[in-house]
Amino acid sequence: MDYSVKNCKAVNSYVLERSKKKYSGFGTIIKAEREKKGWTVVQLYLKVNQLSSKGNQIVSYESLLRWERGDGIPQIESTVALAKALKKPELIQLRVQAVELAKRKNPHELELTRI
Repeated sequence: MDYSVKNCKAVNSYVLERSKKKYSGFGTIIKAEREKKGWTVVQLYLKVNQLSSKGNQIVSYESLLRWERGDGIPQIESTVALAKALKKPELIQLRVQAVELAKRKNPHELELTRI
């Protein structure tokens, strides 16, 4: 139950497909969006933690690296802060769908359209 992401420019959506890592689709999007903005992992780390609703560190540098590799998925508060920092609200829905897909035994394909 591993997934990667393919960006479908024509419909402006993301399609989750099988890959080697459990949450690689989510990680691929985070990394791609960070790189589009020309940010390092440290810069994203700082921006996400500045957006924390609690005003404290909610994301570690190591966690960001792990998520980008597809080795894990952030908690919902961290996902909301990532979505705000990257200006990608669809990350929240993608996280929910990635968790649901990971629970399924035989997922085929799921499309996430922009919100």
